[in-house]
Amino acid sequence: LREPGLEDVVAVPGGCVTLARSRPDPTRARTGPGPARRVDRKGAAHLLLDRATAIGWDPQAREILVAGGRKVLGVGPAGEVRRSLPVDVNATAVARVGDHLVVGYRDGNLELLPRSAGASRPGVEFERVPASPVLRLVAGPGGTVAVGWASGLVALHSLDTGHRLDHVRIHGPVVHLVQHGPRLLAASALGDHTALDLGLFFRPYCELMREVWRRSPVIWEGGLPRLQPPSAGHRCWR
Repeated sequence: LREPGLEDVVAVPGGCVTLARSRPDPTRARTGPGPARRVDRKGAAHLLLDRATAIGWDPQAREILVAGGRKVLGVGPAGEVRRSLPVDVNATAVARVGDHLVVGYRDGNLELLPRSAGASRPGVEFERVPASPVLRLVAGPGGTVAVGWASGLVALHSLDTGHRLDHVRIHGPVVHLVQHGPRLLAASALGDHTALDLGLFFRPYCELMREVWRRSPVIWEGGLPRLQPPSAGHRCWR
């Protein structure tokens, strides 16, 4: 199957989903929206959205995710549209993380959305995001999302607070991102790659707290550090 302008491919049961991008002005590097198609194992292609900007797969709901214009569609395996959620324009990545959808944009920002139309948005603001297109989104451990940008930045953000918990940088746009056991593996379009250790997120809570207390047995008080043991009433202090 030939697909001019092919930019992304996502594996789904029984085939794959492709995203091609158009180039409205041949003199400019930036591409525009293009067709998103579901392709079965025999090579038959079925159009999902003619002006799409991002694709993904929701393994829990078994839905294809397609962003384009001001909406994200949840499409069933047979091509039926199950849901349509409003988003801003220029979405470049979309993924399900927990009970929410995370949408990444061309300007580098991230947005957390409920999966049900009409439900209130969490209103989480993600901190310290670069002014670079979001290319990859992957569910991380412990209520986090891993993000890869065109600038080469890979970061882990909390879905509860939006805080950046860890990050690393590789050379070139991040086009591959996957959690493999306690590691986050990332690779760029230029062949650079790295692994981020997520082992702390898999440790029992009290075991982790005792490690924190051992390494940092101080609190801040009046602008100065002061030695202080953990609270005797804490459930992990015994």
